[in-house]
Amino acid sequence: MKTKRMTRSDWKRVYRKRFYMENYEHSGKNGKISLFTIEDLRAPLLVCYQEKWITVADVNYSWLQIAFEGEYFWLTAMFDEKNCLKEIYVDMTDGNNLETEDPYFRDMYLDYVIMGDSDEVIELDRDELEEAYDYGEITKEQYIRTLMEGERLLGFLTAHGEDVKELVKREQRRLKRCSLSDLGRSI
Repeated sequence: MKTKRMTRSDWKRVYRKRFYMENYEHSGKNGKISLFTIEDLRAPLLVCYQEKWITVADVNYSWLQIAFEGEYFWLTAMFDEKNCLKEIYVDMTDGNNLETEDPYFRDMYLDYVIMGDSDEVIELDRDELEEAYDYGEITKEQYIRTLMEGERLLGFLTAHGEDVKELVKREQRRLKRCSLSDLGRSI
């Protein structure tokens, strides 16, 4: 099970980024929100969904991340250099640890994606979740909770995908202003 950090400090592809993070409240839920903008990287990152290739990381691309206390998902929205939404990627997690200087989660394999130009929600890596359970990497409780929380999230994203897109666009614009001020830092 991989651990992923909000700063993505272990991501070797990115040499330098501008990072901003703050406490966040939305619809009565508390958490963290961050934006990092890639300033220099080894090579662009392209991904393929349903035979369509898209770039999700390149110079001047930004990643908005939102994670809530008591939830089992971590949302990352990727924007290109013109601030156009490329995709929303949601990792199912084994809970979110937000009480540290660099919040993190343990990846539970199952993921959901909404493309910037589509309303369709794509489920990814259910086979990896099942394999992790079959090989004893995760418990039955973790497996069942991930499936149940995933179904709940899938229903929400299917019904409210456009609202989620508008939220991440609005927050990306707001945090971009903060990260360009003295509050942001290059790391």
